Parts: sequence; structure tokens; C-alpha cells
Amino acid sequence: MSDHPTGTPTDTAGILGHGRRALYVVVAVLVIGVVVSLVRNTIESHALAASAAEHLAPTVNVITAAAGGAAEPVELPGAISAFNEAPILARTTGYVRRWNAELGARVSAGATLVEIDAPDLDQELAQSRASLLQTRASMEVARKASARWQELRAADAVSQQEADDRAGSLAELDAAAKAAAANVSRLEELARFKSVTAPFAGVIVKRNVEIGQFVAAGSGNPLYVLQQIDPVRVFVSVSQADSPQVTPGVAATITVAEHPGRPFSGTVTRVAGALDPATRTRLTEIDVPNHEGLLLPGSYAQVKLAGARTTRGMLVPNTALLYRAEGPRMVVVGDDNKVALREVTLGADNGKEIEVLSGINAGERVVANPPDALRDGDKVRVNAQ
Repeated sequence: MSDHPTGTPTDTAGILGHGRRALYVVVAVLVIGVVVSLVRNTIESHALAASAAEHLAPTVNVITAAAGGAAEPVELPGAISAFNEAPILARTTGYVRRWNAELGARVSAGATLVEIDAPDLDQELAQSRASLLQTRASMEVARKASARWQELRAADAVSQQEADDRAGSLAELDAAAKAAAANVSRLEELARFKSVTAPFAGVIVKRNVEIGQFVAAGSGNPLYVLQQIDPVRVFVSVSQADSPQVTPGVAATITVAEHPGRPFSGTVTRVAGALDPATRTRLTEIDVPNHEGLLLPGSYAQVKLAGARTTRGMLVPNTALLYRAEGPRMVVVGDDNKVALREVTLGADNGKEIEVLSGINAGERVVANPPDALRDGDKVRVNAQ
């Protein structure tokens, strides 16, 4: 028989001690579980936020900045013009008897374009010729009379005054005969203009003449407009930065939309002696052979001037430029895909590409078409090219 009865205080304390330890273990397990869960949730939240940020980052296209080469060609818009253009006016007043050239006709130099009936001129010319004959006849009579009076003066049969009067009359008639001859020559010259001829070989681009039409000398609409189209002149406006390299003799290539893939070769022949103060450009003329007549005066052309530009900086597309209140900026993408807005100094602009003199370096990645909302330090996704 035991000395201690069942359910003594010693047994009760042992049971309670075991219970506390079990409770502590359970509490510890629960705490550890909560902490693990919180850590896992935090990690997953950060990962989710990073993934969301990555997916929300704008996707951009980038280009690699490259230094431009020396003596690069430059492309400019140009305008094609006829080498010579002449409005053909009548030099004689009359009526159109015949016209010989249709619109678009090719004519040679000296070809008769219009024949004019000029009855008033014909009558005036006939009268002038008759007047000249009359004056010459009177002058012949006066010459003979003056000779006789000089003989009589030698015999002292008449006074010196009378002999001088006869000589004076002869001189007056001689002057009148010369004036009449000059008038006849003038009218004969006008009569030759009854045939209107082409001053040079070319193409008829306008016709404003009909049979029976009254035409006045030097007035009214031109009867024809004639253009010389071989060669043609192409005019371009060269920027101030490029103008020193564009001199007579520089080769040029001309293209037009209606003949794609067909280049036409020309040469710079003339340059203006000053810049246009309104545009800061220099007017340049290029002569281009046009034997086939494919280049039409009045057309728009694209002109490439060989070696007309010496690039001092980087060449990037115009779309890569951001215009901000503080000045032009370009967006450079770093190795960590974070962007930096760089202040840039600009040079020549050819319409497609712009020269960047400072602010970016060769080999750096530049956003080709940056969104306006980009700020320094923003992260972007680079589109795979």
C-alpha cells in the first residue's frame, strides 16, 4: 500500500507542467506559421508589384546613335522648270490667217507658228515706198538745179545767196529722202513679223490663237507659250549649313514620283550669291538633260546632292526629339532599362534626320519615338527589333 493516496498534489503539478509545455509548443508553432505566412505574402506582394510594374512600363523602340560620315549626300525637295520659256506675242496688228502648231507640238527654231494678214500695214508700206520715190525724184531735180546755179555763180551771173539757197534745198530733200527710206525699212521690218516664228526649239504648252482672230502688236494674251525642255532647270533651296559645300560642278541625282526607280543625273550649274533672309537658304540651279522629255516643267522632284553635307555629330531620326519648355531633349535608355532625358544641341536638319552636336554619344540607345509622359528614371521595356 502506497504512502501517498491517488490524486495527490505532486501528481497534479506534473500534469499541469506537461500541459503548459504542450501549450507553448502549440503557440510557438502557430506564431511560426503566422510569421512564415506573412513573409511569404510579403515576398509574393513584392514579386507581384515588380511584375506589374514591369508589365506597366511602356514599350519603346530604340536606335543606336551613330556618328555621321564626312561628305554625306543631302536630299532636298526641288522644282523643275523649263530651261527657257517665251510667251509669243504679235508684233504686227492684223487678223490671223493661219496657225500651224497645236498644243504639245514640238517645233524647231525659226518654224512659222502664225501667219497674220495686216492690210493697214501693207497700205502704209506702199504709201511710204511711193513717198520715198517722190522725195528721191524731187532731190534729183534739186541736185541738177543746184549744179546749174553753182555754174552760174562761177560766171558771176547770180548772187552767192541764190546759189546757197539752191544747195540748201538739195540738202533738205536729201534729209527727207533718208527719213523716208528709214520709214520704209521700219515698215518692211514690221511686215516680216506677219509671220510669227519660234525663237528656239521647244514644246508648245499654251495656244490662244484662232483663225480670224484680231491681234494687236505687243498686247493681249500671248498667241503661244513655248518652253525649251531639253535640258531642264531644277531649283532647290540649300540650307545655310550645307551651302558652302554646294558649288558649281557638284553631281546631283533627280527622281520624280511618276517614274519610280528611274534616276536622272544632273550637275549644279549656278548658285545664288546670297541667302534668302526669310528662309536662310541659298537658291541652287541644276541643269538636267531631258532628251526623252520625261521631266515636265512645273513638277515636284526629289534632289540628292552628292557630298553636300559634312556631319559633325550624331544623326538620329527627327521623331526621336522631345520638345520641352526647357529646350529639346532626347531619351537615352541605360543598361538597366531606365531612361535619362538628355539636353541636346542640334545641327542641320534634312527633313528626315537631325544632327545632334552634343548630348548623346555614339553607341548609346536612343528612344526612336518617345512618349511625352516619360520622365528621368522611368523604366521601359525595349521592343525586340
